[in-house]
Amino acid sequence: MKALRTVGLGLLLVATSALAVPAEDYARQWNLSLPVKDAGAYRVVLDESVYWQAQSPELADLDVLNARGEPVPAVLRGPPREELARPTLLPVPWFALPQRAAAGDQDLSLISQRNVDGSVRAITAQVGQGPDRQTQGGWLVDASNVQGAVRALQLEWAPLSQPLQQRYRVEGSEDLRSWATLAEDAPLLDLRQGGEHLRQSRIALSSGARYLRLVPVQAQASLPVTGVQVELAPAIIARQWQWQTLQGRAVTDDKGQVAFEYDARGRFPFQRVDLQMPDNSVQRWRLQSRERATDRWHDATPSWVAFELTLEGSVERSGPQALTGVKRDRQWRLLPTNGASTTPPPLRLGYVPEDVVFLAQGAGPFVLVAGSARAQRAPAPVGDLLSQVRQSRGADWEPPRAQLGQTHTLAGSDALIPASAPVDWKTWVLWGVLIGGAALVAVFAVSLLRKPALR
Repeated sequence: MKALRTVGLGLLLVATSALAVPAEDYARQWNLSLPVKDAGAYRVVLDESVYWQAQSPELADLDVLNARGEPVPAVLRGPPREELARPTLLPVPWFALPQRAAAGDQDLSLISQRNVDGSVRAITAQVGQGPDRQTQGGWLVDASNVQGAVRALQLEWAPLSQPLQQRYRVEGSEDLRSWATLAEDAPLLDLRQGGEHLRQSRIALSSGARYLRLVPVQAQASLPVTGVQVELAPAIIARQWQWQTLQGRAVTDDKGQVAFEYDARGRFPFQRVDLQMPDNSVQRWRLQSRERATDRWHDATPSWVAFELTLEGSVERSGPQALTGVKRDRQWRLLPTNGASTTPPPLRLGYVPEDVVFLAQGAGPFVLVAGSARAQRAPAPVGDLLSQVRQSRGADWEPPRAQLGQTHTLAGSDALIPASAPVDWKTWVLWGVLIGGAALVAVFAVSLLRKPALR
């Protein structure tokens, strides 16, 4: 019984220590401050100190732990691409046109009344003669007061009792006289069958104009339009670039070629490079990178020209260059392709911070840990979860942002020492059984040899 109690206590200690292993296997931790309670999922944007501490090229040695030191489901999201803002829809004035005016038979400046700013106030003149002169044939859309590039029209109409399938040509003009086609054959649909409803009310345009005219492609019943909106081209949301400036050293290879080498140390997701050139200088460069000194160099950019020139008191300089992909390599090499430069310029590498999305599993407080040669973040389908949540909450939904707080050391540099290979007890036991069995056979053989032979 005493032996059983000892074994049970040992197993309990092993289990207890296993709960503390994740924290003890990391070099550093950061407290996380949650903006709201019971959100379920949160995201935390990584800062410079986390990148300096991480060791894994894939940032696998970065995780989130709960109050018991247990890892929670988490996923690292890569640097975001340049995103487009959501398109803007603006209501604009619109006017029904007689059939022949819509068909372009007459100069619309003769039938329109415009304000001082150029916007259309009314269309009063009747065009042409005959029984079809009052037939609605299309619309004139006044976008003269819209600021921005119009890329589409969005039409609204009253509920229909019959299925709708019509086609229109959209023309654009700056003066209501000369017209150019912006959409050749745009369909409008309003179909119902059973409980299904198919509606197509958007017309994409090849370009914008101050005035837009919708012309029926063929004779068709008039559409009860109730409103028209123009869709503006979305602006690009600029990414918040951050930069690391590295100082290099000149090295000469066996062929006498001069190169400049730099040490990045941190695991930043670099995507751009910029050089701080001396005043009034120009040089063609090629940038390479590698993980360690035993690896081969790989091109991180094609060759490009960097310069800085002072012209009448103003400075003209080359802009940043894009890398061939996200690079976390530690070692970098800058090659002057014409061999003229002898002084290493400061190397600026740009990146956009990544974030980690985690689930608040278990009790808080939660901490972010990083820096380990022994521990890795377990894979979790958090990305799939976010995709499904956005289906109900909208494509722009994001978990609330947690903030990195106070940081302190855990295992420190000890966590960066690789763990020794585990003892393969199963193999040793099998070898022991095999050797023991062989020894037993040998004993039996010796015993038989010592017995006197029977006559």
